[in-house]
Amino acid sequence: MKTKKDSTKSPYYIAPAVESMLNNSKELVLHKDWDRVFIIDGEEGSGKSLLGLQLGYFLDPTLCIDRITFSGQEFSKAINQSEKNQCIIFDEAFNGLASAGAISSLNKLIVRKLMECRQKNLFIIIILPTIFELQKYAAIFRSKALFHVYATSQGVRGYYRVYNKSKKKLLYLQGKKLYSYSYPYLKNSSRFYGIYPIDEQEYRAKKLKSLQDEDKQEREKKDVLIVGVFSKILKEQFKMTFRKQEEILKTHNILLDRTNIARRVDKVGTSP
Repeated sequence: MKTKKDSTKSPYYIAPAVESMLNNSKELVLHKDWDRVFIIDGEEGSGKSLLGLQLGYFLDPTLCIDRITFSGQEFSKAINQSEKNQCIIFDEAFNGLASAGAISSLNKLIVRKLMECRQKNLFIIIILPTIFELQKYAAIFRSKALFHVYATSQGVRGYYRVYNKSKKKLLYLQGKKLYSYSYPYLKNSSRFYGIYPIDEQEYRAKKLKSLQDEDKQEREKKDVLIVGVFSKILKEQFKMTFRKQEEILKTHNILLDRTNIARRVDKVGTSP
């Protein structure tokens, strides 16, 4: 897998104050038995993924596409297969999740993996639309800093503000109700720009495939629910057994046995 592009110069710019903070984190992770979790958030199209890749490569020059993940399943697998001191990036976390149940499930997975991976001394970067989607454990206690990415009022991308651990806590507690970043106000901002530190086409291809896979899974879940609803109605309102439903489906070349029909009905729940 490709990582950094061939160049005699750094492929991107990191603000001196941020570079100093990252170097301190590297020292603690590589030599003092710590790990580091960073949060990056911002509106869609703000460039937060690019910043995440740049910071990730700075922390771990071995960063490759295999450790850039786009789903909870990929994130969990990457952590399980990681070696000490590597960087794992969870990109587009919470994107497309509309239900409270789906958000809660992903939060539980993130918390569990962050608890499990301490001994691996990893750098973990979670990129998502807003820190307020995270549970307190990850947002306040487990993460070291928040990089809030934004564009100017003129639409210029490439700006971010860094909330350290204490300011991040204030932001989360004060702003969560209204999803507001107004307090605490940070005067200083930093810039980022430059190229992708890994192969951009490879990154975009994996990102697109992940989004397509998620869409397919959502459609399949809806199909299962629809079948369950109709099967439940047929059984409860028209007294049609699952065996009879199976026979009818077979006449239309739909091979769905009564056991699977019953499982779909179970997913619908019981009638009031």
